[in-house]
Amino acid sequence: SWAAIAASMLRTEAEGVYFDGLNAYVCANTASDTADDDYHDNDSLKLQTIALELEERAPSSNWVRVTSASRYTDRYIISSIYRHGARMTNEYEEDADSNTKAEEYAAAAVARYRWQNRRGSLTAPLHPGLQLYDVISVEDGRIGFSQTNFRVTAIAIDYERAAGPGKYDHTLELSAL
Repeated sequence: SWAAIAASMLRTEAEGVYFDGLNAYVCANTASDTADDDYHDNDSLKLQTIALELEERAPSSNWVRVTSASRYTDRYIISSIYRHGARMTNEYEEDADSNTKAEEYAAAAVARYRWQNRRGSLTAPLHPGLQLYDVISVEDGRIGFSQTNFRVTAIAIDYERAAGPGKYDHTLELSAL
């Protein structure tokens, strides 16, 4: 199956790939990673921002409890619990037979919920080097938004046909680190 082929390819190529049914989650980067690209409102040395939309919403879960037959462990997003209240999710993992495995499952689940929480979108001229799950730095002085790192979770390429040559932009969906 395609899932088995992808699993075998990604397992040897990428560090920290987790599979949950048919979905693959790449957890190779952490929140402490530096940004791969910088998006700015007016600096010619950085990538130009055309439009920036930010939103603040609570993740579907900010507290994960992973249990197995013999163990359980909790993982939290403390800042989200403080802002939005506790939203707990229980996950059962049969093969979490050690504390280390249970902690790894919990960390992956928290990262998955954090990445699924959309924080906004950014439209900018097309940058062909940008990839899914890259960390980018965004700053927009027009609205008083200071430099903040986000993870790119979706990329849409927009083509605008004009009287002259066409123009390509991309719209990036951003999530928290």
